[in-house]
Amino acid sequence: MGLWNYYFIGKLALYWSGYIGLHVAENLIFAAILIVPLPARRQRIARHLIAIPAAVMLLYRDSWFPSFERVIALTPNLQSFSFAYVVELLNRFINPRIIIGMLLLFALTALLGRRLRISSFVLLALACAPQITALVATRPSPETIQTAACDSGSGQSALSEEPPDKHYSEKELDERLNRFYTDQAKLHVGFGKIDASSKAFDIIFLHICSLAWDDIDSSEKIELFKNFDVLFTRFGSAASYSGPAAIRLLRGACGQQPHAALYQNAPRQCYLFDSLAEAGYTPQLLLNHDGHFGGFLQDVQERGGLKAPPLGSLGASVQMHSFDETPIYQDFDLLNRWLEKRKTQPEAPVALYYNTISLHDGNVLAGGKPGDSLDTYKPRMHKLMQDIDKFIGALEQSGRPSVVVLVAEHGAAIHGDSMQIAGMREIPSPKISMVPAAVKLIGLPAKESKAQVSDDNGNSYLALATLLADFMHNNPFAGVQPDLQHEVTQLPLTDFVSENEQTVVMGIGARYFMRAPNTPWNEMKSGIR
Repeated sequence: MGLWNYYFIGKLALYWSGYIGLHVAENLIFAAILIVPLPARRQRIARHLIAIPAAVMLLYRDSWFPSFERVIALTPNLQSFSFAYVVELLNRFINPRIIIGMLLLFALTALLGRRLRISSFVLLALACAPQITALVATRPSPETIQTAACDSGSGQSALSEEPPDKHYSEKELDERLNRFYTDQAKLHVGFGKIDASSKAFDIIFLHICSLAWDDIDSSEKIELFKNFDVLFTRFGSAASYSGPAAIRLLRGACGQQPHAALYQNAPRQCYLFDSLAEAGYTPQLLLNHDGHFGGFLQDVQERGGLKAPPLGSLGASVQMHSFDETPIYQDFDLLNRWLEKRKTQPEAPVALYYNTISLHDGNVLAGGKPGDSLDTYKPRMHKLMQDIDKFIGALEQSGRPSVVVLVAEHGAAIHGDSMQIAGMREIPSPKISMVPAAVKLIGLPAKESKAQVSDDNGNSYLALATLLADFMHNNPFAGVQPDLQHEVTQLPLTDFVSENEQTVVMGIGARYFMRAPNTPWNEMKSGIR
């Protein structure tokens, strides 16, 4: 095959390193076409001219990049990227380690090619690539792993023992996923009316774009969320993009839906803010951005059921600009202005949905230079958490009883991995979809302080809705100190299943399996950092 050997050797190296997948049959057919001898020089030239674009298309098919159909669907969003952000993204595809490794590998191949028939070894390696991968694949620790299998009745996790090296067939994984969604469809949280005789409290959702546990250093995890009463450390957002994440939160009164169902009508009982409105709350919507990118505002209002009009910027200052060059308002300034306005409103309780994109990839700080959003991520993250702490302090000073629910949409993927560059979120892996969620009760009767309740079980939006329903049933501000530890242990658990339009990732114990378009289930090599 001559120089084509380098193509297949490079592809095999990328495959065994986890940077691409490998469609064995297609690659073997392509190699067989290339290896057939052709007598005429013109025929050989024509074959090479046809083979080059075919090789590029086959490499793209083997990669973890989204399908061509998906890229076409995303084109309107991509066209809104600023030129500086496009350049920043392109630079992330340059991996010096891979380039140097390939050069060394090709040099070794050239040396061995003087003595060996490389084509024979390449064909053998292509044919046996999956088997070789299976032999050297790493597994979790050999001890039995406790996994959460969804119980169809209560949503509680039925702990089951799964051998860490168990092989799952395509059929078994498909059935497991279908069973998960069937069980989730049976789950629903009911909200009663507010007890007029008890002290009413506001509910404030802080929905943060681009913050996953993988984006946070271990030393920062305790410090960033120390002021919250409840912290969920294994909360699955079930999404890797903002629109679907917002819809899932706003439909959190029901169990988890498949991605496609998010764009269809749901039973009214699933819409969280409809339930809160019926309970006596006034829904409000506040964004620190214009909400137009990707139809986010439409997702919130039409598919999430939050019909309230956005409150606007309220005169808040601009702290940065987004990757599409639209303004992003300073979080504390905007939230504090909302609070000042809230003080002038009637005592009837309010349910606020606040969405912030201050951590989104590609943001440019006021006065900063484009192209360094990965470098500014940590300062932006600390600034956001400081703003939230200041807002909580302002709430405490206001004397208004409130429940603050912080939950992230998805991660920023600032580290990237072998499957996706930094900032890319097409594969909803646990590095992207395992996010912080926390609850803070403001205005409790002054009693002894209690330690933070940390829940490391698998949770999702249904747990948050259940906790809010519990607070409405047993008002924590009515004088009796709530037993948060007990309440959290009673919350429904949810297996890790995260999905976007074409790709689904499902967790089984410490293992994660991915199904992509026209690709069978694959076990992912990378889980959580």
